[in-house]
Amino acid sequence: MATTVQKITLSPSRDIPFNKLVLSQSNARRVKAGVSIEELAEDIARRTLLQSLNVRPVLDVEGAETGMFEIPAGGRRYRALELLVKQKRLAKNRAGALCRARSGDRHSRRGRLARRERSARAAAPA
Repeated sequence: MATTVQKITLSPSRDIPFNKLVLSQSNARRVKAGVSIEELAEDIARRTLLQSLNVRPVLDVEGAETGMFEIPAGGRRYRALELLVKQKRLAKNRAGALCRARSGDRHSRRGRLARRERSARAAAPA
């Protein structure tokens, strides 16, 4: 008897203009560790953004999408991109940040997303 294999669905990636992104207050990391924001910005300018930002739509009180996206994990990358915008090396209203847009219950996903980010960072070569 043949068994069916469940297919996985990857979150879609898309370019989102920087001025449509906001750093989520639920971002778990509060301290900067390792490379400074300035060094990270220079690395992004030189080699581009190596790891996409994970974002989710900001919803209004009725639950409708507002057109803005919050970043629950990836605050250092966001700050580095913000620095590049301030230096006028990245256009804030142009698609410039490759993001993985996620939907669903933001509270239940917040912890899983942060844990996934930490484990991916720990596994990444230096």
